[in-house]
Amino acid sequence: MIYAPRLYEVLEESVKTPITAANFSRGLTGESARGTACVVVFLLVCTALSGCRIIPRAITEFPLTGAPLCITAAPDGNLWFTCSDGSNKIGRITPAGVVTEFPLPTANSGGITAGPDGNLWFTEPRGNKIGRITPAGVVTEFPLPGPRSSPNAITLGPDGNLWFTEMVGNRIGRITPAGDITEFPLPTANSGPNWIAGSSNGSLWFTETQGNKIGRITPAGVITEFPLPSPSSSPSGITAGPDGNLWFTEMVGNRIGRITPAGVITEFPLPRPNSFPVQITIGPDGHLWFTEADGDRIGRITVAGVISEFPLPGTSQRPLCIAAGPDSNLWFTEGQGHKIGQITLAASFRSPPSSLAARLSSVVGGACAPYVSDSNRRLLQSHSQKVAARPQRGQTADQTQADWTACEEATVTQTGKTHLAMTGSADLPSFASGILYKNFASCMQERGYALAVRE
Repeated sequence: MIYAPRLYEVLEESVKTPITAANFSRGLTGESARGTACVVVFLLVCTALSGCRIIPRAITEFPLTGAPLCITAAPDGNLWFTCSDGSNKIGRITPAGVVTEFPLPTANSGGITAGPDGNLWFTEPRGNKIGRITPAGVVTEFPLPGPRSSPNAITLGPDGNLWFTEMVGNRIGRITPAGDITEFPLPTANSGPNWIAGSSNGSLWFTETQGNKIGRITPAGVITEFPLPSPSSSPSGITAGPDGNLWFTEMVGNRIGRITPAGVITEFPLPRPNSFPVQITIGPDGHLWFTEADGDRIGRITVAGVISEFPLPGTSQRPLCIAAGPDSNLWFTEGQGHKIGQITLAASFRSPPSSLAARLSSVVGGACAPYVSDSNRRLLQSHSQKVAARPQRGQTADQTQADWTACEEATVTQTGKTHLAMTGSADLPSFASGILYKNFASCMQERGYALAVRE
């Protein structure tokens, strides 16, 4: 049986610090074996059904000589990033943190994405060009037809071409792998197209920061615009979500937005004011992750709209872009901190094989229905890391998580205050023999899981 790890068994082998009341809210810091700064953060995720769960993550930072801007995963198994500080270089970082820099003919690169040809494609806002770099570092540049267009973000389209935004030119551009460029003007003047992303419906979606709209463009160049409900929100990053919708950030509005393929928009305010969310991406765990440039945090939002935040180790780091890496972790840039950051996801949230044990969520007071016993919630919390389940019917990790959440809610609600005396005291043997655990175990067993409790 593989048990869920205890809270103090953090993800970096060289950092093992017990959680105390004093250090819980601010995270834990230490030095990793690689000599890089590492912070361990404990995420508190609250839902209306299952209460709050604490999930450990590790943030590791890799210092650079310049200011990184955007980052993307590449076919060579590494991540590539651009620099916005006027330096003439593109960077590559391995999952182990080894950085290599390649000189560019033109200073100041912007967005970057992997192309269909195995190369990396990037924008050059000041140079007014689209660039291509091979894994070996060979660079080719393609000037845009119009002057001072300021190309910004770039992404691979469903047609096998690269699509990009022109913030000053007010156009969406398309470039073939051979370098042929076509431009499509936007209906709204001075709308400031910013970020762009592909989608499952065959169109590309983009943000209009100054126009306060979300745009959609078909591979044929047909453009549709959708105004945001809230004025002056300044939409920025956008990405396709696992739910078939598009998710985007609102820098000034301090919200995360969701737009359906039909154009229906929902907005989710961030917990803290003036966070300035910049970019967003889908994570290996199936949730949406975003940067908070002014808040010095990395945020996460589920498709249900539940938001959690991770503070970075230092201050004034200004996280900007974020991408899922080939190592099933999240990688982001720190424009002011001059670093590349890595968020190591907990193993049980990396879509592990079904033989891995699911992690029992900690149930905390205040998130469940009013009639649920606070005492039972505290009892579950105190023993949650000593209980594990093994799927017996080949359930996926997502299904295991869903079943576990459902059984948590059913157990705490079913047991209630009337059975508090039967749940036993705070020691583990009493808990394991009490009705609270028995109700939970019965629910999980009915769904096809074998449970075990360790001392």
